[in-house]
Amino acid sequence: PINVSLESQSIFSTQRKTLLGTHLNYDFSKDFNIGGTLMFLHEKPFTKKVSMGDEPISNSMFGLNTSYRKEIQWLTNALNKIPLLNLKETSSISFSGEFAKIVPGHSKVISNYAYIDDFESTKTGLDIRHPYNWKLSSTPGDETLFPESKLSNDVKYGHNRALLAWYTIDPIFTRNNSNTPAHIRNDAEQLSNHFVREIKEQEIFPNREAIYGQSSYLSILNLAYYPEERGPYNLDAFGFTEDGKLKNPKQRWGGIMRKLETTDFESANIEYLEFWLMDPFVYNEDNNMTGGELYFNLGYVSEDVLKDGKKFFESGLPIDGDLSKVTETAWGRVPKTQSMVYAFDNEGRKKQDVGLDGLSDEDEREYGAYKEFVENLKNILNNATIAKMENDKFSPLNDPAGDNYHYFRGSDYDRNRVGVLDRYKRYNGTEGNSPSSDYSPESYSTASYSTPDVEDINQDNTLNEYERFFQYKVDIRPEKMVVGNNFITDKVTSNINLPNGKTEAISWYQFKIPIREYQKKVGNISDFKSIRFVRLFLTDFEEETHLRFGSMELVRGEWRNYEKDIRYNTSEPPISTAQLDVSAVNIEENANKEPIRYILPPGVDRVIDPSQAQVRQENEQSMLLKVTNLAPKDAKAVYKNISMDMRQYKRLQMFVHAEQLIDDLTNLQDYELTVFIRLGSDHQ
Repeated sequence: PINVSLESQSIFSTQRKTLLGTHLNYDFSKDFNIGGTLMFLHEKPFTKKVSMGDEPISNSMFGLNTSYRKEIQWLTNALNKIPLLNLKETSSISFSGEFAKIVPGHSKVISNYAYIDDFESTKTGLDIRHPYNWKLSSTPGDETLFPESKLSNDVKYGHNRALLAWYTIDPIFTRNNSNTPAHIRNDAEQLSNHFVREIKEQEIFPNREAIYGQSSYLSILNLAYYPEERGPYNLDAFGFTEDGKLKNPKQRWGGIMRKLETTDFESANIEYLEFWLMDPFVYNEDNNMTGGELYFNLGYVSEDVLKDGKKFFESGLPIDGDLSKVTETAWGRVPKTQSMVYAFDNEGRKKQDVGLDGLSDEDEREYGAYKEFVENLKNILNNATIAKMENDKFSPLNDPAGDNYHYFRGSDYDRNRVGVLDRYKRYNGTEGNSPSSDYSPESYSTASYSTPDVEDINQDNTLNEYERFFQYKVDIRPEKMVVGNNFITDKVTSNINLPNGKTEAISWYQFKIPIREYQKKVGNISDFKSIRFVRLFLTDFEEETHLRFGSMELVRGEWRNYEKDIRYNTSEPPISTAQLDVSAVNIEENANKEPIRYILPPGVDRVIDPSQAQVRQENEQSMLLKVTNLAPKDAKAVYKNISMDMRQYKRLQMFVHAEQLIDDLTNLQDYELTVFIRLGSDHQ
């Protein structure tokens, strides 16, 4: 068994120590001497913040010592006159004494404070932004939105899937170098596109100071949604118009999903899903974009992307073409063997790397549902569209499944002068996305993954088919992008100097979705003890939409809501339905901005990062308690478990700042609200 434990140690306790001392001794004679000792011990912390029990001391100690010894012969002679005594040794008198005193003190750096909690760890995030960990989603199990989700081994299960690409734009396109295609390097307008350009940290976090030796650019999760273009494994030929677009784009959807490493939200005290989103309507000058809906599912979501009740993994496909080793379904071929290790056969990688349907393009054109799809599609499309599709290797006529992969670089892309955004349209395809260096069409590696594509995304050798999750909806519409509504808690607008010489203002919105305030619960799920997956999908959009996430985190904290009744007089029934939200504000994200303005408390400075070679200030953060509908005599609280002996301290001090909510109409007055602190144990 392996036991793993973690602790949060945000307050530095490392100290530099200085010990100086000397001892002096002077002999007045061979019988008499006096000595003195001086010692000085000084501890200096790296930062001004020290935790309780680790306070740096500055102690001085001094001492005196003396000794005297004298031989006295006359005392021996006098004692010998006493009857019965016969002393022969010389008598002596000796005396020694010591005195010491310590003068205690402490380093002036800490200003008489020792921190119980500086609230820097009130909010810590679990980053779920990296596009590599996101996979193609199964059809969301909300039958109200998608009735086809209840189907199994039926290609209608994927009839509403539209094209969704997720990626991080490679710096070769935005930082001119020898690998940047010439037509992109010289295109200042394209590099000035807000959906393409690099994002600096200070654009979202204006007070964040750069770390020496690290890039100041953020890793952005980009979602490009094309509701009029079909997604992978959408075989609805009758859903196409004659020019090759999807009918009814508002009813289409595109989604991705991923596993979660932290699954017990109760123990980890995960309270929010938080992300920063660039304004997706930055180019909506004509106000013709209607937007749509962004959904999140937390819990158990089906890993069966091509729903047939069987677990597919590319490495299980036979490399000798023996069809007796596979099972045929409505979607394609699934290995009969058990998966032990997800790894390609060295000699058969090209035959196995064919996507989640187990079929190459040639096999798809001859396989049941795909062949029927192509025949029906040809009867719907006009001649001009058919001619165009026949020359496109990613069209439904040449790639019936729509799962072909193309690296974001390529000599064919360069010849055809393909733009940056179009280069990532097929980057998430599963057929041919893991070529070895021997099969790479270019002089560089073109693989996006080195491992096989599998439906078992958490790789526990079990295919989860349950749809049991909590659902959250965010409206991505121009009229809904308002701070204080729609989970939007903050907004920052920055003026950006673009490569084309223009300066434009761009806005970023911070969304905080309380985990326990879900809009809908699907399936048999009752708590947050086991949240194994997260699924993200978009629907109800009519036009091409680009979402850029500067961050996406599951936010946990050390302070928890106190769920029991904390009123002094609990004999009366509850008198309100007050809600208390616990979050954090900090100087990097919330300084001098509405609706939340964070100003440093008096006497508190931003800590200088001791781990950096240059002077760099760290973030300064405080806990934010937002209470609503609090009635008279009612109380709400948060708590944190600690174990400390406070008897050696004289007083407890805490900085508190209170403001009325901007949209609150109660006209709150001074002295109508009280903040209290309780120390000890509750046994209710």
